[in-house]
Amino acid sequence: MVENDVATYIAANTSHATGTDLFMGVLPKETREGVAVALVSQSMLNGVLSDAYITVTCFYDTYANSRAAAQTISELLDAYEGTMDGTWTTNGPVVVEYIGQDTIGRYIFSVNATISYE
Repeated sequence: MVENDVATYIAANTSHATGTDLFMGVLPKETREGVAVALVSQSMLNGVLSDAYITVTCFYDTYANSRAAAQTISELLDAYEGTMDGTWTTNGPVVVEYIGQDTIGRYIFSVNATISYE
C-alpha cells in the first residue's frame, strides 16, 4: 500500500511516530494533533500499480506547528527516490496547501504528491 510506504518513510525521517501522531487515513477521535497519510487515487498499468496520488494532512493547535510539519513532509517527499515495497519516487511537484481551521480550532495543511512505482 502506497500510504504505508509513505508513512514508513515519514516515520523513519522525522519525529512522527506511527500510532502516536502519524496515522493512515484519518486521525483517531482521541488524537488532537498529528498527521494522516491517505491515498486519494491510483492508476494501474497491466494490473500493476503505476501511480498514486496521496495527501498527508497535518492537524495542529497552532498555525506555525501545522505549517512546519507540512513543510518538513513536503521537503522529504520532494527529495525522495528509493525503495521500500518496490521502487517508488515522487513524480511532479509536491504541493503544500493551507486548508483552514476545523470545527475544534486546529490548523490544517495538506501535502499532496503523486507517487510513481517503477
